[in-house]
Amino acid sequence: MPIYKDLLAGLVVGLVGVAFYLSSAALIFQGPLAAHLSAGIGSALWGGALLALLYAWRGSLRLGSVGAVPASVPLMAAMSADIAARSSPAQTLPTVVLMLALTGVTIGACWWWMGRRGAGQLVRFIPYPVIGGFLATTGWLMFKGGLDLSIGPGAWAGGWNQPMTWALLGEAFFMAASLWVVQTRWRGSWNLPVMILVHSVLVHLGLQALSLDTAQLARWLLPMQSQTWPGLWTLWPAEAGIDWSALLAQAPTLATAVLISTVSLLLTASSLELALGQPADPNHDLRLLGLGNVLTGVLGGLQGGLSASRSLLNRDAGALSARSGAVKALVCLAVMLLAGPWAAWIPVPVLGGLFVLMGLEILKTWVLDGRHKLSRSDHAVVLLIVGLAATLGTLTAVVAGVLLCCLDFARVMARQPLVRRDLDRNAWPSPVERSPDDQARLQALGAQLRVIELQGALFFGASSALAERLAPLVHSGARTLVFDFARVGTLDSSAAQGLGRLFAKAQDQGLAVVLSGLPPPIQAALAVQGATRGVRMTPDLAQALRDWEDAQLQSTAADAVLAPNDAAERWLRQTLGERHAQALQAHMSPVALAAGEPLFAQGDASDALYLLRQGRLAIVLGPPGAARTLRLIEAGSVVGEMGVYRQSPRSATVVAQTPAQLWRLSLSSMQAMTQQDPALSVQLNQALLRLLADRLEHANAQVRALST
Repeated sequence: MPIYKDLLAGLVVGLVGVAFYLSSAALIFQGPLAAHLSAGIGSALWGGALLALLYAWRGSLRLGSVGAVPASVPLMAAMSADIAARSSPAQTLPTVVLMLALTGVTIGACWWWMGRRGAGQLVRFIPYPVIGGFLATTGWLMFKGGLDLSIGPGAWAGGWNQPMTWALLGEAFFMAASLWVVQTRWRGSWNLPVMILVHSVLVHLGLQALSLDTAQLARWLLPMQSQTWPGLWTLWPAEAGIDWSALLAQAPTLATAVLISTVSLLLTASSLELALGQPADPNHDLRLLGLGNVLTGVLGGLQGGLSASRSLLNRDAGALSARSGAVKALVCLAVMLLAGPWAAWIPVPVLGGLFVLMGLEILKTWVLDGRHKLSRSDHAVVLLIVGLAATLGTLTAVVAGVLLCCLDFARVMARQPLVRRDLDRNAWPSPVERSPDDQARLQALGAQLRVIELQGALFFGASSALAERLAPLVHSGARTLVFDFARVGTLDSSAAQGLGRLFAKAQDQGLAVVLSGLPPPIQAALAVQGATRGVRMTPDLAQALRDWEDAQLQSTAADAVLAPNDAAERWLRQTLGERHAQALQAHMSPVALAAGEPLFAQGDASDALYLLRQGRLAIVLGPPGAARTLRLIEAGSVVGEMGVYRQSPRSATVVAQTPAQLWRLSLSSMQAMTQQDPALSVQLNQALLRLLADRLEHANAQVRALST
């Protein structure tokens, strides 16, 4: 049963694919090329068969269907029409055949290279409205191509008012409308073949009064084909030669075809991954289909890619494996070998109506429905691309759309605040626990340090606004400006020049400039513009703040020669008084730590609090080897009191960063002191509570400042 389902699904998808390939060939080989339609039909069927076999063998989506797709067929038709207009009649056909081969080889080589470079995710970097504009433009080209196929490209110039022209257009729109109604009401794999058969019968009933030759001359029927071999097989080498100037003139359209077919392939793979419930590998498919298109181009087939509609039809028809793709390839080969005589019986406007419907559906999705799915600016970009494509050409529309999206991106980014925070030191202190005396001195000097946290993308569109925003800092009364770049994603040369001028102006006014958290690319960009001259750089903001605080404490201590342990003793005398300070020392025991030695570890019992007399401690969190430093503790600070009061295990590990001297007050000593000297116990508890309250007040002030 599974094999039967794959055979049936392959037959259905193969017949639908054949109908599209016939339409594609008729679209490409029209006007002066109509007499050689057999070459186009053969190329489309041959290319579809080769790609289907290859993808059934190694494709990442087992139900994926490949072959000629709507994304590139209209562009190949546009190139063939332009070659026909530029070349002599004898050179037109061989030049078009070579163009089709080069298109397949060029697109295939680009896909293979992109797959090798892992560029399958690049579609996510293309602006969404530009992608929408690409696809809407494809819809326009398919709609226009369907009309041109139905009545002939020259009919618009002088024959559009002829009754026969309106009859052809009427049948094309009737085919499109009836197929749309049928597909809307009934979901079935046979809708398209049945509708082509019904309309073909209706057209032939209406043409009974005309001979076959007359019907073909009036564009109702395709020219009679004796065989449908690929053009490269029967027309090479070309005796009349190649019109190289006409071929080179197609380079812009070919580049557009590469771009649009690539976007179409990646978008189709991404959407089928969700629709089919199968994992897709875009890079693998780029390599596989790239090699496949190079092969089909060399062997005379038509370029192709993943088809979303035929892949979903393959699923709905009951396919279970990649065997259905092989069956579809056999169907294409059989039609190519046997279809020449009967292909002429398919009415041209029926095939044109198929393109009209597909084009209108794509235009509806992006032009009409896009009003509700896109922002006004994004929808305007889509409309602009379609309008320019219809008047000035697809490549011009694509370039204009990309430029417009870039300008819109620059406008949006310029409105984003580039200064995340602008605070002084009191609102943003360093993560260092200091003695109350040191904290008071730093609080008094806090306004002399300004921290400017930058963010986002600093580029040409925002450099002038940033310079204007930061210029008043030079006259703010601060003596040191710290610019933090940790949240800056990118910086261009114009922004680097503007910042360099600001830094130089600040230094001319006697201010110190510090840059923190500089990623290497941003540091290099600033250095190239000379913006790092005379400034100091630190690895992060915490280091910059700590260095400034240390420098301020050293300078303010110059008028008072203090021993390293004076801060601890002074805090005890100020908070407890001389007598109680001496009495408390009798209950404490000295502790000495070497650099790197832990005072206590996370999870230990909280059996004592400590007063740091000398050295520096670090509060760290995490397992050894992956621990991170939360705060530093300087002399004069109390450590471990929270665990003692809460009677809970230690919440973090404390390690000596330098050799340290401490006083230890154990929990048992505190309990004994409560019994022996209640007044001292009360004063100590009050002092510790004031210390905790001061810390909480400073933390709340910092939170308020950082939340603005």
